[in-house]
Amino acid sequence: SNSTDGRFFDQREALYMERIGRYDREERNLIVHMFSLIVTALDRNPAQDFLGEIFGALNLHNEWHGQFFTPYHIGELMVRTVIDKLPQAAEASDTVSVMDPFCGAGCLLIACANEANKMDVQYQRKLLFYAQDVDRIAALMCYIQLSFLGCRAIVKIGDSLADPFTENEEMGENIWISPMQACGGLL
Repeated sequence: SNSTDGRFFDQREALYMERIGRYDREERNLIVHMFSLIVTALDRNPAQDFLGEIFGALNLHNEWHGQFFTPYHIGELMVRTVIDKLPQAAEASDTVSVMDPFCGAGCLLIACANEANKMDVQYQRKLLFYAQDVDRIAALMCYIQLSFLGCRAIVKIGDSLADPFTENEEMGENIWISPMQACGGLL
């Protein structure tokens, strides 16, 4: 975030330094390695919810609070049922907005990007993804995956029922702008 969106640089840098300070050199090297695994996995197969699958496999979701992660193949099916008019919408407009108010790790938005690509719609330029989740970890997993996939995205951490995205959303520290969006889709 800090490399392309400096509005909350100090707060996010302090958070990073506080968190990374908990780890020794060997653990930091493992974090870098895990980061490269995410990049490699999404590069080899963008049609997946890589972090969501890991989150679920490690049983880190909270079923007691109604947190369930949609399997990618189900998300893909759901998107296919509603995306049929996307090429016409993309042709008629500079930007088509796509919103997931309960995004989790981003499964539906990732599936939407991949389906758009199959329809010859350049999702990196034509689609603007809005994502929101009450769970900070889930929302940031979505941010990471959409960022690595080159999506123009705005991810909000917060309750989409009590505090939904609005047309003129004030950019607070719980709003994360993907590098592609921060650079105006020019990356």
